[in-house]
Amino acid sequence: MEISYSFISIRKTPRMFARVLRPAFSLSATHESVSVRISTSQALQNETLRVLEWSSICKQLSTFTSTSMGFDVAHNANIRFGRTREESQKLLDQTTAAEAVVVSRQLDFSGIEDVSGILNSATSGKLLTIAELCSVRRSLKAARELFEKLQALAGNGHSSDRFMPLLEILQNCNFLVELERKIEFCIDCNYSIVLDRASDDLELIRLEKKRNMEELDSLLKAVSSKIYQAGGIDKPLIIKRRARMCVAVRATHKNLVPGGIVLSASSSGATYFIEPKEAVDLNNMDVRLSNSEEAEEIAILSMLTNEISESENHIRYLLDRILELDLALARAAYGRWMSGVCPCFSSKGSI
Repeated sequence: MEISYSFISIRKTPRMFARVLRPAFSLSATHESVSVRISTSQALQNETLRVLEWSSICKQLSTFTSTSMGFDVAHNANIRFGRTREESQKLLDQTTAAEAVVVSRQLDFSGIEDVSGILNSATSGKLLTIAELCSVRRSLKAARELFEKLQALAGNGHSSDRFMPLLEILQNCNFLVELERKIEFCIDCNYSIVLDRASDDLELIRLEKKRNMEELDSLLKAVSSKIYQAGGIDKPLIIKRRARMCVAVRATHKNLVPGGIVLSASSSGATYFIEPKEAVDLNNMDVRLSNSEEAEEIAILSMLTNEISESENHIRYLLDRILELDLALARAAYGRWMSGVCPCFSSKGSI
């Protein structure tokens, strides 16, 4: 009877083994051998990439990318390449499919932004700004529209199979349409403001603040007009000082605002900015409402920040797929620029 153990053939004698067989090599030796093979393989790969001037090729390719993510990855020579025949064929199929898209120039990446840093901020508990929220919304919207455009291209005639390698890149992505629309509902990205409709409380606070300000403005206009008519100022002037609305009056005519509070003076000291006593309560109310408004806006931004944080994995996966699509199109554009020809694998697996 013959037993194979540790690559050594041992013939069993009629007697029972008098001792326990030991491996022909130790575990540490095995690890060392594997480590040497990996190190050698990596060295060979690095040498191959050096001979092929891979870094220079990647930098040339970077000029054909459409996103900042694609540019950085290509410029730093971090482009993924096929390590197996299957991986290589997949990349070639993507490049071939992308060629028709490059010719027609029908895909727009302009709204895509690298929001990785924003995601880091959100997951670390930092409150996102309106600008950051709008960046996420724009990227989600642009990614969704890219996929819809690809679907439309594939739906024309009998070309669906032709574009399938590109469609597959984005096919399993969650475009977070609800999150995109929620940000759009709460934020006006053109004016960088939180909209009244973002919450019932915010709408009520702003309505009350508007009424209070109208009353305050009416009062101050009346006081400022009296000052002007009495020669206390060259022209009626209502201004904000120390977060409170007040009127301007010459220092020599401050008695025209009896009981008023001097909030500040001009650099020359010739003009005082006085809060009339009738405006104190209205100014106090404006401060309280402004604080309430700010608190409600922060609550809304916090809610949106939390939703982005919870969607981090989906967004990062989507960014990776957008990057993959961008690089496929860049390879196709680069290939056309250099009049490249798509290689074919032989049945023996050689190119």
